[in-house]
Amino acid sequence: MSSETMENLATLCQRLGFNLDSNWKGLDAVWPMVELIRGDGGVVVIKVDGQRTSEEDNGAYTVVISGGGLKGDYVSTERSSLEDCLEHCIREYVVRCWL
Repeated sequence: MSSETMENLATLCQRLGFNLDSNWKGLDAVWPMVELIRGDGGVVVIKVDGQRTSEEDNGAYTVVISGGGLKGDYVSTERSSLEDCLEHCIREYVVRCWL
């Protein structure tokens, strides 16, 4: 994940009152945002698939956010990095629902 993308998510989090280091790693760093999405009625699903090992796969990680402010729609991605998945889906939810 590029540091520019991470800084963008960090900036969005700061606008919502959360401090997120621009070099964040792992689920713990963005857990407050996950809880905020849940509090908004959203559902966050994180899948780790150990059977996705070939180069044709999109990656072992899948994140899906549905409900809440998405009003019947959803955001999802499959990638080789948990941080990339979380960044994409949380950022998309924030932009579509809260900004």
